[in-house]
Amino acid sequence: MQVLLLVTGVLIGTMNQFLPREGVQLYAINEEWANVDPHVILIVFLPTLIFESAFSIDFHVFRKSFW
Repeated sequence: MQVLLLVTGVLIGTMNQFLPREGVQLYAINEEWANVDPHVILIVFLPTLIFESAFSIDFHVFRKSFW
C-alpha cells in the first residue's frame, strides 16, 4: 500500500513539472496543499500512523523488547 502511495505521489509531482500551468487541475491541488499549515498535517496523519503501527505490532516481540 505504501508503495502505491509513493508511486502515485511521484507521478503527480512529475506530471506537475511537465504539464502547462493553465487549465490543469493537478497544479491547483498541489498549490492548495503547499499552503497548508504543517501542524495540521501532523495532527491528521501522525495519530493515524501511530495507531496503525501499534495495532499491527506483535505483542510477544513488544514484551521481549520492552525491558
